[in-house]
Amino acid sequence: MTIRSRLGAKRSIWGPNRTGARRIGARVAGTVGALALGLILSLSLGATSSPASAATAPIAVDQCNNSVANNAAAHAVACDVTVTNNLNIATGETSSVTVTNACDGSANTLPLTCVTTTTPSTALVLSVTQCNGNVNAGGSNLVCTVRVTNNIVGTASTTPATVNQCVGSGAAGTQPTLECDPANAATTGATIDQCNGSANGGGAPNRVICTVSPSTETAVLRVMVNQCNGSSNGGGATVTCSVSMQNLMTPAVIASPTPTPGPTASTTGGTAAAVTPTVVATPSLAYTGADSLPSAYIAGLAILLGAGVIVLRRRLAPKGAGNEKGPRRS
Repeated sequence: MTIRSRLGAKRSIWGPNRTGARRIGARVAGTVGALALGLILSLSLGATSSPASAATAPIAVDQCNNSVANNAAAHAVACDVTVTNNLNIATGETSSVTVTNACDGSANTLPLTCVTTTTPSTALVLSVTQCNGNVNAGGSNLVCTVRVTNNIVGTASTTPATVNQCVGSGAAGTQPTLECDPANAATTGATIDQCNGSANGGGAPNRVICTVSPSTETAVLRVMVNQCNGSSNGGGATVTCSVSMQNLMTPAVIASPTPTPGPTASTTGGTAAAVTPTVVATPSLAYTGADSLPSAYIAGLAILLGAGVIVLRRRLAPKGAGNEKGPRRS
């Protein structure tokens, strides 16, 4: 059955002709194809790329340095830093815990006011700067301590820590003014640099007491210590500082494969019973930052493509077999 349009052309009332169906089908096909392509690209990018995590910057500890208030009048300052570094050479994993304790008060007056802080981190502490340019008023007292322990998993060589200390200190006053161990150790670029240019204002003997306990350093994790330099230069001021640095090595643990037992001979004289060998699983590959394709994504892609095919077939199929105008009504 047909009707005439205002222009006189015949048009079927049963639906669009094949040309319209093909156009709609082409649009649907384009939409489905674009969606499928986008899904495939997102899966590919997710499987092949992973943003690299930014390396954590090393930590520099700064404590009890260049205090304007402490340099204006006689003060007693006691500062302490304890650093524990952890490094796995094979995996590159790092962490640290830093505990600081800073005490301050008037000279020759107890108790001092103290503040303790504990700071865990995924980064390593590579430098400690402490008690420099401090308590330069006459009669002041400075007591500072740094302890560093490096726990290293893997193999690395260590050497005695280099020291530069007590150079240009205790220049005036009753001798001996220096009690340093090692004494007058002048070393350029030393790992431990302490008690230099300090306690030069005169006063009682042994105004500079600075020590470095038996300490080691290693190239894989070198921690620089700079403390008690240019301090306690007022008349009668004293400085007492110490450093300890340890590097503790732990061998990396290598898993050994489980041995496969061989056949066991029969004790009755019969045929030896077969022994099923132990199957050792192949070690998995190291994590690369890219996960395998999730099954849900693959299933979603299959459903999307299947739906597209069904829509295309329905849109492109003729309304009736051999008759593009559809069935006749009686």
